[in-house]
Amino acid sequence: MERLKIGTLGLNPYKNFRFRVRWGDGSYIGGFSKATGLDITFEVPDYRAGSAAVTVRKLPVATHSVNVSFLYGVTRDSGFAKWISLATQTWRGDLRRDLIVETCNEAGAVVSSVLLYHAWVTEFQGLGDLDANANSVQIATLRLGGERCEKYPP
Repeated sequence: MERLKIGTLGLNPYKNFRFRVRWGDGSYIGGFSKATGLDITFEVPDYRAGSAAVTVRKLPVATHSVNVSFLYGVTRDSGFAKWISLATQTWRGDLRRDLIVETCNEAGAVVSSVLLYHAWVTEFQGLGDLDANANSVQIATLRLGGERCEKYPP
């Protein structure tokens, strides 16, 4: 009998450094080094049915809004810069945008995606920490709020 390798069954976990981000319209945004806060959480209050004097049950009733942070290398890509510029000039309802975070396998194929629905800018640090003695990539931080985060078909 031939021994199966775990890798051939697709059971190895995907690497967390293989991801990319795109706008809801499909255009990709480059240079991301980290994304955090892509969580889906539910409010789960206790309740007791009128006829059940002793038993307390739990019922998920709503998802919470999300707060996501993106760290990315500063590039000439102006997509975020234009969006952030609009947000600093005026607050308008049309500043919300959908973002999709895709995780990829080692071959670069999309294996899982998460949709950040109706995201808006809550904080932007455009230059990151500057250090004349360092020789590293310049990292910007963008924090977004969103109405919800949901699994998205790849």
